[in-house]
Amino acid sequence: MMRRLLTLVLVSAGLVSVASAQRAGEGSVYSRFGLGEMSPRYSSKSHALGGGGLAYSASSFVNLANPASLSDQVLTRLSGGLRFEGIETTDALDVQSKLSSSTFDGLSVGLPLLSGKLGLGLGFSKMTRVGYQINVVNRLDLGPDVDSGEQYAASYQGTGGLNVISLGGGYRFNRNLSVGLRGDVVFGLIEDAQETLFFDSRFTDTRLVRSTRLRGASAGVGVRATLRGLLRDGDFLNIGAAFDLPTHLSGERVLAEGEDETPDTLGVPISGTADLPFSMAVGLLYQPSATLSVNADVRYEPWSEFESSFAFPGYVPGVSSNFSDRRHLSAGIEYFPAGRDLFASYLQQTAYRLGFFHESGYVSPDAAERVNTFGITSGLSLPTLSAGTRIDINLDVGTRGTAAGSLVRDRFIRIGLHFNFAERWFARRQLG
Repeated sequence: MMRRLLTLVLVSAGLVSVASAQRAGEGSVYSRFGLGEMSPRYSSKSHALGGGGLAYSASSFVNLANPASLSDQVLTRLSGGLRFEGIETTDALDVQSKLSSSTFDGLSVGLPLLSGKLGLGLGFSKMTRVGYQINVVNRLDLGPDVDSGEQYAASYQGTGGLNVISLGGGYRFNRNLSVGLRGDVVFGLIEDAQETLFFDSRFTDTRLVRSTRLRGASAGVGVRATLRGLLRDGDFLNIGAAFDLPTHLSGERVLAEGEDETPDTLGVPISGTADLPFSMAVGLLYQPSATLSVNADVRYEPWSEFESSFAFPGYVPGVSSNFSDRRHLSAGIEYFPAGRDLFASYLQQTAYRLGFFHESGYVSPDAAERVNTFGITSGLSLPTLSAGTRIDINLDVGTRGTAAGSLVRDRFIRIGLHFNFAERWFARRQLG
């Protein structure tokens, strides 16, 4: 067991090092606004099913979105993965730009304390992602009485985001009711840099960097109820619900200015706070047989109530806010041909997943326009020689925003590669 724990630590360190290598300009331009682009809790299965799966059991994956499901665990699980993304952005003038990136997607660990009755889950996920780069070239205009010289170039870059470490537990009262509790630690660093380059030697190039470090804690509760034998013998309907408390973040903002990549700090750090809204979600799962399951989920977050003493793109304290309530709708279907047949062929033991989602963004560059995201998700869960261990490959395609006015349209494609290790660690040896 110690060897496996050491392997877990090494894998985690390697994945986190990949995450830290992300550079500016590797994400959507919309990640510049607010606290960044929202990310769901890490789960390769839920990603392939439209980003939902709140009512699913955690017997095959660690479902921290609803801690009540953690009670279902039988095997000890370690899951982690990478995401590769390509984005094509088009503005109102039909000017296009393309970028690609790879990033660490998340990590989760599940431990069954009492098999099928009491379980724990630990996870690391991105809550928001910031990764943009905007380049602008304009003619310098200092008025009619001054020789303004030539053009200048301005570059806006951003990196970082908020991360969340979660620890949750779930308990099953009986075969039809489970409850769970989860605690979250939220932390992260958001850096926004503006660099101005002058083609005229009379002017000095400058670089201004704004670094905002935030931290805080929150908690969430979940419940899941099961109704059996609704339409036929052996079928069941799961109803899952989760509520995450508002999150109070405190932190510091540092401004730095200079002529190179390491500008000098201006003054002392500025202390401040940011209050994230609550989140509530409801999910349904209907499984007519052991080979087929269908899920639908809805999540609501009142970001119009966001408050902060820090200014962010799209938000100025006490003056203006482009924040609005966020809604995420999703649905998915999973087909597992093998069902309960342990001796089925390889293709029959492969799980096939398909889903879609629609999200109304919580912040927009234009207060009069909403940034909506539509996507289709899919995935394969491939068996391995080790029973319970799987390799998941996911593919998402979709669009974000619209190429009109001050907005742009993103077309994105994402490929996820995830490893889901599972073993029975705590079984007592039987002496013959």
